[in-house]
Amino acid sequence: DQALEVAGEGFVDLWCVRNNYVGMLRSQGKNMREFLGNMDRMHGYMAKAKLPQMCPPCFKVEEIVGEDGFTLHYWSFRAGLAPLAKGIIRAAARMLF
Repeated sequence: DQALEVAGEGFVDLWCVRNNYVGMLRSQGKNMREFLGNMDRMHGYMAKAKLPQMCPPCFKVEEIVGEDGFTLHYWSFRAGLAPLAKGIIRAAARMLF
């Protein structure tokens, strides 16, 4: 799991930066909650426009009533990639917010 988390962080730090996707990532929200809430839309765009073979995961942000936080739900048809998503999210949060 730890290796996949590190790979996820590297995906953002290297691939997204080198391929000029930082602007697109920044446009997904002004805070982490908005950013994560727009991940399905961003993945849908990527699958349609750039990577038709892509099988993106799904994310749902669930508000926690009476609190400032939220719960992030993650689903993927590809088993075992939750740690990769965790690393990607951690690196995106560090870079964007």
